Amino acid sequence: MKEVALTASNEDQIVHLWELRSGTILFSYRNNTTASPNGLSVSPCGDYFFSAQTNKQLHIYTWSKDHAVMKCSVPEQLSALICTPDSLYCIGGGFSGSCYLWEISSGELLKIWPAHYSKVTAITIAGRGAYVVTGGEDGMIHLWDMVSFLDSSVDSFGEQKHITPVQTYSNHTLPITCLVSGPCCGDRIYSTSLDRSVKIWDISSHLMMGEVVIPTTATCAAVNPIETSLFVGGGDGNIYQVDIIVCGEAGISSSDKIFKGHSKEVLSIASSYDGTQVVSTGSDGVCFVWDTFSRLPLRSISSHKGPVNSAILMLNPLAPVRDEHYHPKMEIKPLQKFPVAIKNADNINTTSVSGSGRKRSYSSSSIDSSKLTPVDLGRDELLTCVKRRKLNYENGLALFSDTVTSSLYEQVSTLKTEVAKLEEANTRWEKVNNKLYSYAVEQAPLAAASAKKADISANTSNNDNNNNNNNSNNNNSNSNKNKKQKKEQTTAPIKSSTSKPLASSKSSSSAPSSKPSVSSSSSSSKSSSEPAKPTAAKLTAKQTASSVPTKPTTAKSTAKPPALEKSKPTVVAKPAASSSKPSSSAKPTTTKHIAKSTSQSKVPS
Repeated sequence: MKEVALTASNEDQIVHLWELRSGTILFSYRNNTTASPNGLSVSPCGDYFFSAQTNKQLHIYTWSKDHAVMKCSVPEQLSALICTPDSLYCIGGGFSGSCYLWEISSGELLKIWPAHYSKVTAITIAGRGAYVVTGGEDGMIHLWDMVSFLDSSVDSFGEQKHITPVQTYSNHTLPITCLVSGPCCGDRIYSTSLDRSVKIWDISSHLMMGEVVIPTTATCAAVNPIETSLFVGGGDGNIYQVDIIVCGEAGISSSDKIFKGHSKEVLSIASSYDGTQVVSTGSDGVCFVWDTFSRLPLRSISSHKGPVNSAILMLNPLAPVRDEHYHPKMEIKPLQKFPVAIKNADNINTTSVSGSGRKRSYSSSSIDSSKLTPVDLGRDELLTCVKRRKLNYENGLALFSDTVTSSLYEQVSTLKTEVAKLEEANTRWEKVNNKLYSYAVEQAPLAAASAKKADISANTSNNDNNNNNNNSNNNNSNSNKNKKQKKEQTTAPIKSSTSKPLASSKSSSSAPSSKPSVSSSSSSSKSSSEPAKPTAAKLTAKQTASSVPTKPTTAKSTAKPPALEKSKPTVVAKPAASSSKPSSSAKPTTTKHIAKSTSQSKVPS
């Protein structure tokens, strides 16, 4: 049998049944106004499908007719709808937050209970039909026991017992958009919310197994048959694929596995039986068939004229319908709008079930319920079957937990402790990071500015010290120069006064010494016995030339003494003693005599 898809739209009021592999439309059903993404449900027996309408009605369709075979009035407009896996019951949730349970074979409204404070947005069946899971706009997820719905026992006041949820999950912060039960064993529940998170729950341990955050609002979800991949529809038109095996408290970035094709938000997703293809519908009115490996669209179907609210994948139900020997597995009656009081099970010894045009009666004492189909069972036997199913499910869970899940729970506990430690370390490092950030942003610039100011002040103080030292050195050098100048000024008169008497004495002493040099006999005898000494005439000439300026006199000989060369006249201070002053008449006579003596002394040589 081929796999087909059932899609519904509110604006064109048509439900299309089309083939998955080729996209060919096989059949269309009219007069449908399903406005909610979870308002379409198919009976697992394969004979009918149910559609919640916007006008407080519920339509029941068969596959062979293009119009509704039954139009049932319900207490209020239903926003969510689902059938149990055994095709015995239909559960609906309304805008007021109440839930309703109908028996499909009789159409009786068995139970009404307040499930949420606001609109019920999603309903699913978990635990092989033992539990009902509901989600609402209040952000709460409630787990209900199916047995409590069928139990007709009363309390001490003669009223039916109040139904309370087995477990409540309140981790979401915004309205729930979709609930998906795992197809393997039904122990896992996948919930999506407008808070951009997808959470995975384990109903046996009542624990949250994982959480994924997507960049946009999570509107719908689907899981493949072996529960290894989760497909989440987003409000931005993208579909995000999550690997459940490695799923944890993580987020999805733009580089992860993403299906891109819708221009508006995704409203519904369904996975094929082999997990190779995924069908998605959106507000843009387009249905895409995706390849899960390449994440590319294989085909797109635009047969609807408005937003496509719902999509369901199943085997082709038209193949057995077209058979000449086909008979429905069960006959149904219109669903009732008001509840009917359930009779006590002790008074029910026989039950009549409408089937194939005649009534059949059974005695509760002679029935072997294990050999009967759900259609042949009375309400008493149905309750025992549901209890037995739940007991078997719990026993199976206990056996499974003894063998496998004990180690799994231990691993989960160890992982939780490690996660707690990592969270503590994370908070600690976050504090350190915040401190470093605050220091880098606030304190570091201030410290740098203060250090810069300190360097500038230090440099200015050093420059001032250097300038003071230079000024002091200049002052010292100037004072030393002034002292030297004063000392030179005080010593200059003393030197001049002491040099003149020496010159006069030398000049006076040179006169008698020049006399013996005239006689040749005495000079020759002395020169032979003693070394030659400079004559007094030369010394006196040098001294007189350096000390007293004299007018140059012309000598008869060509040789000029060195003392008589041109020299600048020097101003000499007058000495205090008048006796030491040489006579003005002695100077020219002395020089002349020296010149004569020198000329006479050269003649003998």
